[in-house]
Amino acid sequence: MYIERHSSKHPLSGIYMIKNQINERVYIGRSLDIKARWEEHKMLLNNNIHHNIELQNDWNTYPKECFKFQILERCWEDESKYKEIYYFFQFENIYNHISTRYKFIFKACTYLDNLHLNDLKYRYSYHTTYKKYKIHWDLYVKYKDKVVLLFNEHKDDWENKINYLNAHKNIILINNIIKDDNIEYIIDKFKTNIDSIVEAK
Repeated sequence: MYIERHSSKHPLSGIYMIKNQINERVYIGRSLDIKARWEEHKMLLNNNIHHNIELQNDWNTYPKECFKFQILERCWEDESKYKEIYYFFQFENIYNHISTRYKFIFKACTYLDNLHLNDLKYRYSYHTTYKKYKIHWDLYVKYKDKVVLLFNEHKDDWENKINYLNAHKNIILINNIIKDDNIEYIIDKFKTNIDSIVEAK
């Protein structure tokens, strides 16, 4: 997939892939300047200091020409946060570590997409503000005048979250630590809340 979104005067922004063409393993990343990021990857790999140990080990093992750098999709920064997670699940063998939180976000957003509701909007890794404080949410979903917020218990700004919720009465909150043994429970809880606001309209 390739979407032209920017003029040639601006850096290539979006999702990219580094593919080992021998074992078919891929590394997925996002950047506001993909070409610069590729050069950074090469520098780190050539100096044996890349943060991804498995990619580094393969770089040291296989001929360098076996690694292909490819743009998967050009997109804006706010889109790329979720699209990077989306591409994690499009390949069977990846170098990236897929956290339980990423699994939840992918399942939740796939469910939202399958509802096919024009008035439903969502953003992964979304920020709101309360007075001068910036508040982070793992997932922000809005359908007409109702909002569902999810966060993975960031205790550092709990008080600001409560203040924000008290100031906005149209919000449904989902607050759980997302782990492998409860991911299906939280997904069901999420779906129930989404279904309730859709059916109420």
